[in-house]
Amino acid sequence: MISLEKLETPFPPGLRLDNDPRYDFVRRKVSEIYYMTYWLAEDASVPSEFVNDNIAELRNIPGITLLEARDFRGDASFRCAEHTFGDIYNEAWAQQGWTADTTPELWENPRGFLTSKGFRFITEPKRGDVVAYGSIEPDGRFWLEHFGVYAGDSHVVSKFGQGPIMHHDINIISSHPDAVRGNWGDQVWFLEKQYTEQFYL
Repeated sequence: MISLEKLETPFPPGLRLDNDPRYDFVRRKVSEIYYMTYWLAEDASVPSEFVNDNIAELRNIPGITLLEARDFRGDASFRCAEHTFGDIYNEAWAQQGWTADTTPELWENPRGFLTSKGFRFITEPKRGDVVAYGSIEPDGRFWLEHFGVYAGDSHVVSKFGQGPIMHHDINIISSHPDAVRGNWGDQVWFLEKQYTEQFYL
């Protein structure tokens, strides 16, 4: 789902994820659990209960609290963007199914698309603002891969792909460059929706 949007104009720098080895270890572990669950779910012979029990292991990782268990297979079309923009922000474009299919512009040109929907990038988040994880490539190309909502005190509420809805440390996501799959980025950006009245989670 990663896209590469070339940044031609000045753009707020992302906040780099903490590179403390302890965080690095935890992010690797999150990636291992999530993508092991992904591969288990692809095997029709594996019972859904086993698949869901595997992803629930995330709750044992320090810095993560499981808020809502979900059916991993059943949520193939309900992931981070659909939860953040569809459920929390009530954006109609995020309520039509998996945005990778229904709204590919979000992934192909995230900055332009989100700006067109009334979101603006900011440097100081407040509770209820969007948290977006991704990276900028050496040639300036920009991509986003994971979304959540800022919960205050350097914590985020987000849906881990097809998995559960989590309350987690902003530095703890499925993101490790050595992972076969699951590099959700090494930087984080914040966006606010421009309403006539301020929105809060």
